[in-house]
Amino acid sequence: EAMRRPKYLESPQPQRALAPWKNLTMETFWEKGDRADQPACPWQANVYGFDISRSNPSVLYCGTEPGAIFKTVDKGKTWKQVGAEYVLQTEAISIHPTNSDVVYLGAPGAIRRTNDGGATWATLFPMKDLWLNDIEVHPAAPNMIFAAGNLGLFRSSNAGQDWTRILNDAVSDLEINTADPHQLYL
Repeated sequence: EAMRRPKYLESPQPQRALAPWKNLTMETFWEKGDRADQPACPWQANVYGFDISRSNPSVLYCGTEPGAIFKTVDKGKTWKQVGAEYVLQTEAISIHPTNSDVVYLGAPGAIRRTNDGGATWATLFPMKDLWLNDIEVHPAAPNMIFAAGNLGLFRSSNAGQDWTRILNDAVSDLEINTADPHQLYL
């Protein structure tokens, strides 16, 4: 029998127009130490890491390619750079499940945490050549944090004070099964 085309039904609800995207005036600059007379390089401003607070969905954090972390407290209507004096380039950001001021991220060569909404950042775990792809705070046990990266899978059971490598192979992505929080997907 010939393959049949799927039948698509039209929605009984009228389609509403989406709000247009708006540019967030963000400039990318050369890293410190490069020639001071080089202009901004506005052709590049990628967002690589992103998380939405479970306890307050108005709060979001994102990490951008030039190394900046941005935060919004109004569901993305306005954004503010946080921690501008720190090197925070990241793909891995995770907001504490009950306190949106506590955020973990993987910076080049380190895992960092803020307890004050991004104003200051403490290095929890420095490791040469570490690059994290993902970091997750356990939703039911927020002292348990998992970090996945080029040097393996790491776990902390005390809110990031101590870390143990539990897998030596590089890990690109990490998800915690919310139905069974003892199960990880790599």
